[in-house]
Amino acid sequence: MIITRNRPRQQHLSADAFDRAPTRSSLAALLMVLHAALLHAANGLIELLDKRREMAQ
Repeated sequence: MIITRNRPRQQHLSADAFDRAPTRSSLAALLMVLHAALLHAANGLIELLDKRREMAQ
């Protein structure tokens, strides 16, 4: 942990810690992969429903 009043440095360090989170914990990595998979599935479902609505019209 680094203590500083430099705002850009604080933001960079917090973003860097988030980027390295999957390597620190296998559970965190699993949750991030699950979250990404659910987002991908939800987007695919929305696109599929849009296509079917267009076909029905």
